[in-house]
Amino acid sequence: MTTTAFLIAIADANEHFERVAARFHKETGYLAPGKNVSLAEWSEEYERNRQAAWQEFINKAQLTR
Repeated sequence: MTTTAFLIAIADANEHFERVAARFHKETGYLAPGKNVSLAEWSEEYERNRQAAWQEFINKAQLTR
C-alpha cells in the first residue's frame, strides 16, 4: 500500500466514524465514545450510560445492515 493510499484509507475511516458519531448523537443525545464531553457534563454515571447506549446503538446497527 502506498503512503497516499494509506492516508486515504485513514481519512475514509475517520469520515465514517464522524458520520456514525453524528447519528449516535442525534438518536441518543450522547457524544460517541472518543468524543470529548465537557467536565460539567461528565460523571461516572454519565459515562456508564453513554457506553451502554453506544453498545446498544452498535448492536442495533449491525442487525439492521
